[in-house]
Amino acid sequence: MPSLPVVVPLLAARPLAGHRRVLDLVAVITSAAVAVMLGVLLFRTDHSASYWFAGFHPVDGIAVGIDFTIGPLSAGLACLGAVLMTAAMVFSWRYFAHVGTYFQALMLTFLAGMTGFCLTGDVFDMFVWFELMGVSAYALTAYRPEERGPIQGALNFAITNSVGAYLSVTGIALIYARTGALNMAQIAPGCPGTRRPASS
Repeated sequence: MPSLPVVVPLLAARPLAGHRRVLDLVAVITSAAVAVMLGVLLFRTDHSASYWFAGFHPVDGIAVGIDFTIGPLSAGLACLGAVLMTAAMVFSWRYFAHVGTYFQALMLTFLAGMTGFCLTGDVFDMFVWFELMGVSAYALTAYRPEERGPIQGALNFAITNSVGAYLSVTGIALIYARTGALNMAQIAPGCPGTRRPASS
């Protein structure tokens, strides 16, 4: 279940040939289904629980694999993002007179990146999901390439986001150098100011 909110929009994001209204309907149903799945996860989760992909699990307290950490905050933020994406897709139904088949694919890819960003339990994976959102956002910003404004906005966005990505990778490298780990639960005890349990 925790992987479905990311897998479903990625599978539905394939640009399909068909009537514009059919593609819009598929995008709306997909984003609404993701919101429902995340809502179920939100109400079923009282505390943080980790889901490990491909059967990887921490060995001797060292996390190597990729995981999603499902908690009230992470699931709530992802659910809010999916609800807003559903509203945006409904709004675009009448806002755009003509859209290409890739518009819905870009929106669903952005939704998958946003959901993965909220649920991941690893700082490097967080960067990967953020970049997936960024790539989708570049294309959405320059959605009307025949106009000068969207192209300038996309270039400014790409430059600013690239600088932010470089600083993010630098920060991740510093965290790894300090703690020797990338999993958030594993790096927390090594961070300054982290509250440690009192010894008996």
